[in-house]
Amino acid sequence: MRNFVSNYRYCMIFDFWMYEDGIQPGHVIVIDLKNTSLGHVARIGLLQMKKFLYYLQEAAAIRLIGFHFINIVPFMDKILALMTPFMKKELTTVLHVHSDMKEFYKFVPKEMLPNEYGGQVEETNIAKEIYYKKLLDNRKEMLEFETRHQVNEKCRPGKPKNASDLFGIEGNFKKLDID
Repeated sequence: MRNFVSNYRYCMIFDFWMYEDGIQPGHVIVIDLKNTSLGHVARIGLLQMKKFLYYLQEAAAIRLIGFHFINIVPFMDKILALMTPFMKKELTTVLHVHSDMKEFYKFVPKEMLPNEYGGQVEETNIAKEIYYKKLLDNRKEMLEFETRHQVNEKCRPGKPKNASDLFGIEGNFKKLDID
């Protein structure tokens, strides 16, 4: 679940991949639910989830060919119930839920995965450190990349759009008072 919380970090790393390697023919997202509790589900920000799924479906310069949940939890139906209203049919067709890693290996070859998932790639913690260091080392280039790839909203036809136009009400309802 922390992947929903750290979606900004994901987007930065994704931008760095594009900066390094260009646009790739396909992208697979894997979310591991190991050690996830029902309390994590209660903390999912619906607006953040909606924005992240909107980004994946409409704004990311990728062709998403797989969206996998591994080590699923008994309340996976609750997580999917929160996500599916924000998902297009195309995303639901590449969404897969795996309780068995052998089934997951049919979609993602085992040797492409980190050691802790039976693969041959460095451990996840090491990969995180490597990419964090790469982001820091390439900070100037990434800021320039970000500047070059911004949309000039003044050239967009029609009324300018903002987050509330796309996603509705901003904020959350934790302190909502109803008379």
